[in-house]
Amino acid sequence: MSDSILRRKGQGRMLEVVLAVVFFTALIIFLIFFFSANQRQSYAKQFEQSKNLQASALAQVILNMPEIRCEVQNCIDIYKFLAFKEGVGSRKIFYSPAFGAYYTRKYAYNITLQVIYPEKGTYTIQSGQGNSSTLFEFPVNVYNSTSERYSFAMLSVR
Repeated sequence: MSDSILRRKGQGRMLEVVLAVVFFTALIIFLIFFFSANQRQSYAKQFEQSKNLQASALAQVILNMPEIRCEVQNCIDIYKFLAFKEGVGSRKIFYSPAFGAYYTRKYAYNITLQVIYPEKGTYTIQSGQGNSSTLFEFPVNVYNSTSERYSFAMLSVR
């Protein structure tokens, strides 16, 4: 066999090896990007679920605070609530263990009590800079001690 034929066969095999290495490298890079994108979506979903659980837990903490609840389950005394609303702004350090550290978070929650029936009114405990579009609403009774009447309201955590 001549030297030029052996050189061509060697170049052909070398080209095959280079193409195989390039193909498998491209395949590995594609798989890395695919799995990292999938992992990012999974982390985002877990973060949203965690945030939802924290909002739900915060609403339960608020509903069970002795400062605002009345004798009936899921009931808020409106006058205690209004006094609490005024005091919570000046006593953030006192209430931070109960609410967690939501006062110091960058994405604080918006906590609102919206009375729906028979009277209407909206009261805000905390107006945070939350960017979540997820709204959690919990039905509660609101007791007015002067008229001795119950109203229906929604406690909203966003």
